[in-house]
Amino acid sequence: MIARLTALFVVLAAPLVLGAMALLEQGVVLRAAAPGLAQAPAGTLIDHSCTNCANAVAATNDAVWSGTMNVGVVRWDRATGAMRQFTRADGLGGDSVWRLAAEPSGRVWAAMRGRTILTPYTGLSVYDGGRWTHYPMATAPITTAPQSMVADPVAGVWLSNGATTSRFDGAAWFTPLATDGAPRGGHLATDAEGVWLASGQVVYQLVGGLWTPRQSFATRIPNGDAAALAVASDSSLYVALAEVGTFDSLGVARFDGTDWRLYTVVDGLATDNVRVLAIDGEGTVWTAHGAGPHAGLSAFDGTRWRVVWTSDTPGLPGDTPQALDVAPDGALAMAGTSGGAGIHGPTGWTTFRDETQPAAYIPFALGEAPDGALWVGFGFSSGAHAIQRRSGGRWQTWTLADGIPPMGALAAHMDALALDADGTPWLGTWFDGLLTRTGDRWHALNTADGLPSNTIRDVLVAPDGRLWVATDAGLARRDGAGWTVFGTADGLPNAEVRALVAEPGGAIWAGTSAGAARFDDVRSIAIGLDGAVWFGTYAGLARRDARGWRTWTVADGLTGDRFQFGLDVDASGRAWAGLHRDDDFSLGLIAVDDTGWQLLTDAEGLHGSDNDDLVFDVKVTRDGHVWIASLHGLQEFVPDPLVPWPTPVPTATPAVPSCSCRAARRALPAAVLADALANPASYAGWGERVNPNLPPSPANPLRACLDIQNPGTPYNPTFNGPVWRGSCR
Repeated sequence: MIARLTALFVVLAAPLVLGAMALLEQGVVLRAAAPGLAQAPAGTLIDHSCTNCANAVAATNDAVWSGTMNVGVVRWDRATGAMRQFTRADGLGGDSVWRLAAEPSGRVWAAMRGRTILTPYTGLSVYDGGRWTHYPMATAPITTAPQSMVADPVAGVWLSNGATTSRFDGAAWFTPLATDGAPRGGHLATDAEGVWLASGQVVYQLVGGLWTPRQSFATRIPNGDAAALAVASDSSLYVALAEVGTFDSLGVARFDGTDWRLYTVVDGLATDNVRVLAIDGEGTVWTAHGAGPHAGLSAFDGTRWRVVWTSDTPGLPGDTPQALDVAPDGALAMAGTSGGAGIHGPTGWTTFRDETQPAAYIPFALGEAPDGALWVGFGFSSGAHAIQRRSGGRWQTWTLADGIPPMGALAAHMDALALDADGTPWLGTWFDGLLTRTGDRWHALNTADGLPSNTIRDVLVAPDGRLWVATDAGLARRDGAGWTVFGTADGLPNAEVRALVAEPGGAIWAGTSAGAARFDDVRSIAIGLDGAVWFGTYAGLARRDARGWRTWTVADGLTGDRFQFGLDVDASGRAWAGLHRDDDFSLGLIAVDDTGWQLLTDAEGLHGSDNDDLVFDVKVTRDGHVWIASLHGLQEFVPDPLVPWPTPVPTATPAVPSCSCRAARRALPAAVLADALANPASYAGWGERVNPNLPPSPANPLRACLDIQNPGTPYNPTFNGPVWRGSCR
């Protein structure tokens, strides 16, 4: 088998290298048709971004307000569960909400970023019950994203960053002075008496317009630095602590009116990593810890801490609590990076979730199951929500309680998701191996199971059903319960394998970081129904078919030529890919075929088309819809059937020769059958001997009879396509 694989890569990689060099070095580059720069593909663009993914929360007596990562503000009615979404079209100053706060009057304030959580702070937006008004912060005392924001007990909102603390009421700013020198920015809290600020190792109270020091924990906890603050009705102080000069967490310190005490996991906290504190109307102190295997909630009743919920406990909103707030009636509200929002009152939790939207916000990988269900692997998400399934317009998610192993901050790898013939998903991750499931339980395969690396860059289910996995340390094929690993000694151009695709007849293509000469780097590969192989590279888009090579670069009018993530081909032979510039700026979704190319951009509403919205994956599903996974979220493009493009697939079926197998005539779609007969060299096996290692003989004829790979099962373009044999089965 090693010798066979070596030969395979010599056969497949060499034409790629030599063909690319011939085209680019000799200048015999086939140019695309006139591109029509002003035109975008006709169709409908649909958002499937995560309204369940929050970075902030605010509570009023009638609603829970959730500030999402990249789709604005969501209002959940506490009585009915009805949802209303607000976006830039409603007056918000961006798509990403950084902080939220609700005044006693009901006005809601949002500290906004741009299109995603990675974009700059744009200022404050306020909802007055009828509309949103945005206040840019270019000339305000607070011009950077606040690390803490609370509503003023009377009117307005307080913001604090690393240098300044100020109040804004919609008309004017107020920045207090201090009795002992102005404190730097810190972490805010309010109680019935006013506003408090924890800055460094001192807790201040606003008295008569001045910051007045109340308590310092420097003597009792000299290595502590304030990370969050809450003030109880009995004037007890609670401060979440980080270690001075590091990112380590120390737990929660409490001042009971006499002295300070530090509480840690030894005292019942789920984790020392606390960044959010809140005190509900019953006097219970809550901590949210939304990272790592101990994500969840802890509560303190004045005597002891207890873990209320962790990420492997079902029944509560999400599995990564990110923000807490208390409504005027004392109910505790929570929202997190996945799973929706919720509110806790005397009768327990009420959860709010939009089941028509996913529960994670940055999709990295897309795949379609044989039953038509869309599977999505999410990158920046809680590990528990690394993979989700959409079927019938609703989403299914799994958590640690279902066996999803804890993962790092990066979960799914770009374009590394495949479904086998049974519908079993195989998801490649950045650092945690290959995620799959057996029955209803999820588990991960990694180096301990025989994989060469835990960094999985692509996953392929070949037409014969075998699983291939591209890693940064070689190519692995699953054989039974074990793995066969291939490297440069077996013919791979480089052990860092980035992309995989299979021809209908079973031949495997692999793109590596050193596999394409002048193309520099094959980043993505796709094969169309017509057998054409498409390559996305750092120097342009290339196609290889029976007619030879064709390339598309900036010389053909493209505004960029970096195709690093996401490439698929529709039934007409048109390629869809994310287009980027050399500086990694995303330019949009490009559609390319022999008639020219068209570009879908943010002008038409596409997310993945500016400097902060990279396209990570593209998937054309059986219904012809194009799904786009980008930094901003998930979108679906439905091409307009009223404006079809010319198709290279023949529409007329030529005369069927006597050596086309009955199984092929019965099982293959007419267009596929016609193309295979008209372009035999585009399909696996044509002109080869049945046994290439033996001389020609009547017992070893040429493969000249068109068949379907598995005659006893239905046609599938990925798993069961046409193939040439020596005779019919």
